[in-house]
Amino acid sequence: MFSPARFFPALSGLISQLVRPSADATDAQAVIAAWSKRARTRRQLRHLPPHLLRDIGLTSDQADQEIEKPFWRT
Repeated sequence: MFSPARFFPALSGLISQLVRPSADATDAQAVIAAWSKRARTRRQLRHLPPHLLRDIGLTSDQADQEIEKPFWRT
C-alpha cells in the first residue's frame, strides 16, 4: 500500500493534521450535541402530563420556565 508519509517524511505532520479533527471542531461538535439534546428534552417536557411532572419533582410553572428558555441557555 502506498503511504505518502513514508516517501515524503516532511508531509507526515501535514497529513496527520488533515486526517485528525482539530480540537476546535471537536469542541464545536460537543456544543452542537448539547444544544440538540437540550432542545429535544425541552420539547419532550412540553408534552408531559402534570402527574409525570410531579414524579420528576417539577411544578407546571417550573416546567413552563424551562420550556421557554432558548436551547443555548442552561
